[in-house]
Amino acid sequence: HFYHKDFMRCKIMDKHLASLAPTHVETKFLKINAEKAPFFVGKLHVKILPTVIFFKDSIAEERLQGFEGLADGQPKGEEDEFPTARVAAR
Repeated sequence: HFYHKDFMRCKIMDKHLASLAPTHVETKFLKINAEKAPFFVGKLHVKILPTVIFFKDSIAEERLQGFEGLADGQPKGEEDEFPTARVAAR
């Protein structure tokens, strides 16, 4: 995922992905500092952080920008506390 070291929501996404990685050994998880990778940020049209891009056979299949759809149904004030299963379902 693309992240910024100072953004709390990027740290939240990192926590969820770190939790998923050991149970999905068939998948490569990468963490890319957006500040240090301007070429990839531009090439992949990353506009919002965090951004997770799902690739299959070297083709970008799906994109998760910010927490879109992950916080649906969360109580007000708890939007950042969505379950890891919602990330896995994407």
